[in-house]
Amino acid sequence: MKKKSFLIGLVLLLCLSLIPVLPAEKTAQAEEQVINKNFMVYYRAWRDKEMKGVNTSLPDENWLRMTDIPYGINIVNVFSYVPPGQEKLAEPFFKN
Repeated sequence: MKKKSFLIGLVLLLCLSLIPVLPAEKTAQAEEQVINKNFMVYYRAWRDKEMKGVNTSLPDENWLRMTDIPYGINIVNVFSYVPPGQEKLAEPFFKN
């Protein structure tokens, strides 16, 4: 009887050891999907700190710079329009 109980316990233990605790393949796939995602934003150049008074009549100062775009954003679509006669005001933005 002891031998039979021991064998049944051993078989159960072996069967349980075959069940994976964490499915490693799914975890690797999920991590790969996160790494390969793209995050895109659009950026209004005329609201950049270097563009003072270009293409705007808003009274508040521009406080954001291109370098302030957070880590993780890997595509930036820059919208820029410099009206005729305001090229000198926009020069600092395009030099950086």
